[in-house]
Amino acid sequence: MTLTSGYLPTPPATANAAPPPPAEAPRWVWEAMDPVDRRAQMKHMADWVAWMLSRQVHPPLVLTDRIPACWYVHPGPLDRLTCIYVEWLRVHHPDSELPLASFYDLLDRHAATLGYPGLCLRGEHDNVRGADPIEEFDVWVVTSPWATAPATCPPFWPTSRSPEMTSAPPIPRSGRPAMVLPAAEITTLIATGQAERLGRTPAVKYDQSWWLGDEEAYIRVLDADMSNDLDRRAAKLAAGLAAVARAEQSAAQASEVNRPLR
Repeated sequence: MTLTSGYLPTPPATANAAPPPPAEAPRWVWEAMDPVDRRAQMKHMADWVAWMLSRQVHPPLVLTDRIPACWYVHPGPLDRLTCIYVEWLRVHHPDSELPLASFYDLLDRHAATLGYPGLCLRGEHDNVRGADPIEEFDVWVVTSPWATAPATCPPFWPTSRSPEMTSAPPIPRSGRPAMVLPAAEITTLIATGQAERLGRTPAVKYDQSWWLGDEEAYIRVLDADMSNDLDRRAAKLAAGLAAVARAEQSAAQASEVNRPLR
């Protein structure tokens, strides 16, 4: 299937374009992008936001209640929404092995933080964080100082590789921990005792990490808060199972003691 939707990014034209930002620029930091690329990518993202707003219009998730119309002029919400957008692109890439549900797991976890709190969600622009006065996106993305500024890395971004960035040799690809495993492999690991499922949930503990997935594939959980929560749930389940086992053992012993002699 060929996707031709407007929010799928395409490489910017190179003819008469400004030189690209340094190769060491951080990924998906808007201000560090070449302005031509920045405007092109922002237009793709705006198309994606409009598409998502048109689809997520019913409970349990109504995005129009989360994302104000001026999302693009507030740096914090813009950065968070960018993370969601990039994850959508990553999950839906033709070569991706990530389960599609992983995007919606991420969206559900972060939906509450997507919007800018205050007047913006009630239809009035809140300029408390110093954002430009509200402009229509099509005008703003072409004329605003933010959209036309030259590429600039954050001041804390090193201008050259620091010793901390270069002292350790790169890890060979074959030595990197797997991020995605086929569901069949997880099933085999559970059957052989190398992995353990958390009750009847889709969570599995393997290789000192938690994994979540479906009938196709499992993805390693990298979120520390989610991993800690799963650890707590596993400990609670283990304590409950141990208590049940002790109660059953006590009941069996009591039954044996009270058995009438023949």
